[in-house]
Amino acid sequence: MPRILFPTVTLVAIDSDATEAGHVATFLAMRDAASITPPLTIPIAVTGSATAGVDYVSPGTTITFPAQTPLITVKIVPIADAVAEGNESVLVSLLPKAGAYTLGDDKSAVATISDAAPKLNWPDRPSPARIPAR
Repeated sequence: MPRILFPTVTLVAIDSDATEAGHVATFLAMRDAASITPPLTIPIAVTGSATAGVDYVSPGTTITFPAQTPLITVKIVPIADAVAEGNESVLVSLLPKAGAYTLGDDKSAVATISDAAPKLNWPDRPSPARIPAR
């Protein structure tokens, strides 16, 4: 009986920093050359302290490699808001699917969304030397 080779699928962050000011985090999903002929759909889990639809645009629940495509990108697109909430994280994890592929060692990646809430700019206070004496 011939041995069936399943592709090994991995996920790595190529730019894990995102900002509400418009910088997008990018992950790279890769499948090895064992089988790139058919399309391949991978279920993903997206978790973390950031909330999909509020802090970032959801990347969905699956990623799909088109036929003959060994690499695809997964983007975490932040949503700007006026709420000061500090840095938040987004963890994307590839999920197993028996009989379709094998997960490699790198099966999840984290992005950090930096807050872009407006900062209060207080006017400079005069130094004590400039305060008039009474």
